[in-house]
Amino acid sequence: WGLVAYSVGSFLYRLKILYVIGFALLPRYLGLGIVVMAWGAVAMFVAPLMQDEIPRVHLDDAARRRRRWMRAGLAGGLVVALGFVPLPYHLRLDVAADVEGHYQLTTQSAGFLQALAPGGPIGGGTRLAALENPALRDRAEVLDANLAGARAAYESVRGDHPAKAAMAARQVMSLSDQVAVSAREIAGLTLTAPGDGVFVPSRLDRAGAFLPSGTALGAFLPVAGGAVLSGPFPERYVDKFQQGPVAAELRIAGEYLTLDPSAAALRTIIGVDRASGTRIYQLTIPADLTPASLAGRPGALRLTFAAEPLVCHIKFLIQGLAARFREAQMADRSGI
Repeated sequence: WGLVAYSVGSFLYRLKILYVIGFALLPRYLGLGIVVMAWGAVAMFVAPLMQDEIPRVHLDDAARRRRRWMRAGLAGGLVVALGFVPLPYHLRLDVAADVEGHYQLTTQSAGFLQALAPGGPIGGGTRLAALENPALRDRAEVLDANLAGARAAYESVRGDHPAKAAMAARQVMSLSDQVAVSAREIAGLTLTAPGDGVFVPSRLDRAGAFLPSGTALGAFLPVAGGAVLSGPFPERYVDKFQQGPVAAELRIAGEYLTLDPSAAALRTIIGVDRASGTRIYQLTIPADLTPASLAGRPGALRLTFAAEPLVCHIKFLIQGLAARFREAQMADRSGI
């Protein structure tokens, strides 16, 4: 029984080694990797069954044929049995703080960039970015002057002409709303830190450049609150994700953290990947960490999906290899 257990264990270990090598080799060299992989599988599993290292007894042809059929039957039965063994799916993702979503800092008003704070720890109320827009300030002065004139006109007709007074009052209200909007736009030219945290500026390096409203200036990672991580998610695992991951483990800075898999979410990025032609997805998941502690510290997320028979794994692997082969062909033809 010990020898049987050892033989089964060594066989499973060979399958694992074959899987690791094949996953990296099959999609390469535009099909030649498939030939090399098939040859390796034959040499590892089929060839040993076809030879006798130490023949102990002389068998006639009929006995040899029976032994070959027995070996083939045992090997086939083992392969069929292994095909129904349920195994979970695992996916490893590179993740970091969600600087493009939860922590992104963007311009609230369009203007010319005057100053951008350097990266590093920032105290609450510190100025992170300053812009200048002469057109907004000129418009604000004109609106202030128009509002003052509308108020004077209202005062002059308020007691004598009710109809004119009503029209003047509506003019005052409209101009007051415009002045308030203009004030918010001017206030949006200066961005300050809402609290203590770490500022990670974007690589703008364009002092004096005009930045439209909504331009990314960097990311602000506060020292309080829970963190949200994000990372690219492969399209071929979207169906598995919709069924729901069963476990999630984060490795960061040598530590392992168990996360809530039900809190993970997918968002679609507009556009497609130029190299593969597939849609771009991004996964987000909360973690019991402070956002500031993630500055400059990427992590690795390991997602586990529901178990399926080994046959389904092989089918899924073949589909992935075919997809990677098509992506390699597209990349070669496009010169990427």
